[in-house]
Amino acid sequence: DMLRLMAEGLLYHYFNKPKEANKTIGKLITNYQNEMGFENSLSMTGIVLKNLLTMEKYDDAIKASSSLIEQIKPYVDSETTEGFRVICNMATDLQKYEPTRLTRSDSEVEVPLTIEKVGRGELMFVPVSVNGKEKSFIFDTGCAAMNYVSEEFAEELNIRLISDSLYISGVGGSGYGWIGIADSMNVGDIT
Repeated sequence: DMLRLMAEGLLYHYFNKPKEANKTIGKLITNYQNEMGFENSLSMTGIVLKNLLTMEKYDDAIKASSSLIEQIKPYVDSETTEGFRVICNMATDLQKYEPTRLTRSDSEVEVPLTIEKVGRGELMFVPVSVNGKEKSFIFDTGCAAMNYVSEEFAEELNIRLISDSLYISGVGGSGYGWIGIADSMNVGDIT
């Protein structure tokens, strides 16, 4: 049952079903924290906190991440607490702005997709309009929560940079970036 809950929680998370993910991961942590161990429990808690950001439940994310940092501080290195502090800071910054609204027609939406050879592999691209300017974006199936662009790209698209010192890590490496807000984004008929 533990592995099933873990698999379901991760699938819900990566297939953008944050509410279902948090419910499942909550059961997992409640019932199997000892069997999973400290590191796995902490990782799954991080997913819950990220999902709170995705669902725009900023107060909950602030309270939960602040509480977690205080609880784990004596047992982990500063890099681990920094990851949770970033979530807390993001929630604090984002709660100052209007919630995201998603609109789309009731009919099927078709979005053109191109596949291009890049380096030794291939990447999928989709046309996206940000603040009225159309660009080709990588369709990144491994990035469930956010979109990442360079500071120059954000400037070109008039994305408002609202906070710095966001720690970002992934397959390509890690570093610090900004949180930005676009006034509008369209993918096909989805706004």
